Amino acid sequence: MRRARHRAPRRSWWLVAAGVVLIAAGASVAYRIVGFLRHSSTTSHALVRGFETGVAAAPRTRGPSPPLGAACPRVAPGATGRARMLLDIPALHEIAPVLEGTANATLAVAVGHLASSPWPGAGGNTVLDAHDVTFFRSIDELHRGDQILLVGPCSTWRYRISASSVVGQGRPVPAGAGAHVVLVTCWPTDALFYTTQRFVVVARLSTVEATRAVLPVPTPLPTVTAALPPALGALHLDATRAGIPLGTLSLDGRYEARWLSSSRPLQASDAATHLLEATIVVARAHDASSWAVMAPGVPLAAIAPLAGQLTWLAPVHVTIVGSRTRVTGAVLESVVAIGGSPRRLVVEARVVAHEMEIGRVLVGAA
Repeated sequence: MRRARHRAPRRSWWLVAAGVVLIAAGASVAYRIVGFLRHSSTTSHALVRGFETGVAAAPRTRGPSPPLGAACPRVAPGATGRARMLLDIPALHEIAPVLEGTANATLAVAVGHLASSPWPGAGGNTVLDAHDVTFFRSIDELHRGDQILLVGPCSTWRYRISASSVVGQGRPVPAGAGAHVVLVTCWPTDALFYTTQRFVVVARLSTVEATRAVLPVPTPLPTVTAALPPALGALHLDATRAGIPLGTLSLDGRYEARWLSSSRPLQASDAATHLLEATIVVARAHDASSWAVMAPGVPLAAIAPLAGQLTWLAPVHVTIVGSRTRVTGAVLESVVAIGGSPRRLVVEARVVAHEMEIGRVLVGAA
């Protein structure tokens, strides 16, 4: 989409630029994948529920709803255990809590508000950051005219998308004159690695209305963890730290929109990469007992070629297989050098009772 032609005030340019930079700082740690967002959906759900419970339980008032920041008769914004507001993107069926700040701990459980940008109601451009493989995974599918709502305890700000673009990290993005909300995430949105480009969505404020109804909170989504014996689980496996290059995350199957925009795809990828790193550890230790837990029915000999020195010739691409809100398996693919010869490595996993275990390992000609 084209950028808005109106020249934005200089202050607004740099606020958006700051948001494009800050999300990179969080990515340097968060995109290690391992351990990231294990509690994200549970905490996010609790934040949304806490916000809505406070709004629903507080006494109603007549007349215009005061702006956020004024004395709100319903619930104090940012109260402990509650989100400051909710981000609602109807086209993506996304409802996410919004917290102040863009630190790793914040972006792990919510959409982060850039502290140097104003909150809605104060004028100017409100900048919101989130990680691409979580809340903002699908924002590149939004179109001009789609709605974005920021729901406060008393007021709801309704925006319509006016532009979107891919920009370099730290590049100023003019949003145009007037009040806007700007969403910023990493690009591409399927990357499991650090990126230097950002996807930016700009939406112009159209209306402000009283917050009347409590948004529906969907039931919690099922989780998937790696089937690891306690000894391996205690190692705090980290694929990036172990030198395993991560590529992209793909999805095979028809999923519900709320699952696609949740942390569950990343959690499934987390489980799969845990299994891959654990496979190499087990192969080098010839640990038959651990392998029996991780890969029931798969002979230890299947991973014998991985016991020696490995050189990664290509990033590991992860494909999650499933349907609606459930993951049924995963496939990890890469090319490694074993004894100086390139080999294609494929690890296939299946999910049994919410645990992901290895079903087959293939090491063949590249």
